Amino acid sequence: MLDKSKKYCQMAEEMRNNDGYYTEVMNKFILLDMMGYTVNPDSISDVRIHDHVLHSDSMTYDYKNLPTEKDRK
Repeated sequence: MLDKSKKYCQMAEEMRNNDGYYTEVMNKFILLDMMGYTVNPDSISDVRIHDHVLHSDSMTYDYKNLPTEKDRK
């Protein structure tokens, strides 16, 4: 899909977290908009604040609190 108006690029930039990261879950909101659905902006904000990641230890962590190798030492 060609986005000549740059609407979706701008939408993606606006969905970045406060720390500048773009969470993958934001893709679903862009896709829903592309399909014509209206999403409550409060719902987007609630999800954007927390970027949960399933870690290899089968635990879910917020991205900024992901354990690293140095945490194991």
